[in-house]
Parts: sequence; C-alpha cells; structure tokens
Amino acid sequence: MKLSTTHRRLLVLAAIVLLCGIAAQLFGRREGLENPKFTGIMFFTTDTCGHCQALKPTITRLQSSYSENVTVVDCTKPDDAVRETMKEYNINRFPTILKFDDGQRVGSPIEDRDYANLEKIIKELTQ
Repeated sequence: MKLSTTHRRLLVLAAIVLLCGIAAQLFGRREGLENPKFTGIMFFTTDTCGHCQALKPTITRLQSSYSENVTVVDCTKPDDAVRETMKEYNINRFPTILKFDDGQRVGSPIEDRDYANLEKIIKELTQ
C-alpha cells in the first residue's frame, strides 16, 4: 500500500514527537519542580554549556540508580515554571546542582560533581 504525502508527513511528525518525549524523559525530568516533597539532587543545565554536556554521563548513571532522587531542569529555553524556580534559587550559572530534603533546599550549591560524591549526597538525603 502506498502512503500519501500527507500520511508520510504525519508518520514522520509522530516519530519526532515520540523521540522528543524519550529525550525529555532522559534529560528533561522535572519531578522535583512538580513534587513539593522532592528529596534528592536537582541539576540545572543548558544545552549550550560545555560543563553541562560533560556532566551528562554522570547524570544518566545517577538517574539509572536513583531515578526518584535525581531531577534535571533544562534551562536552555525556560518556561514560566522553570524561570520562577531559577529566580527563587538564584540560578545564574550552569550547571548548578542543589540538594533538597522533603521539598526544602539544603545548604549551598554542590561544587564537587564527581559521581561518588553525588551518590553519597543522595544516600545521605534518603536514609
């Protein structure tokens, strides 16, 4: 069966939407913003930041083990909720990594981006 040009375009569009959804799940998780009781670490990143890009393998590894306790907030093109959160926590450089316990920010931004250190922080917060 031959598909019309319109049907082919719709299939391509559906595939793009599906792939964008998968990418958003991996690197655009925002549960921390939407969960007032979030406990874990929240990464504020942008697509144009070299340090953020270098941190992606660490974030992916942490998400695979601690999915409920790792949130990535993509600040490349922030919507109103992200802008409000950035303002509330004074996010003006990237990446910024913050700790949260039961929805409350804990301490200052995390400077040591090493996997072992970030894992230790998550474990301490979730004990």
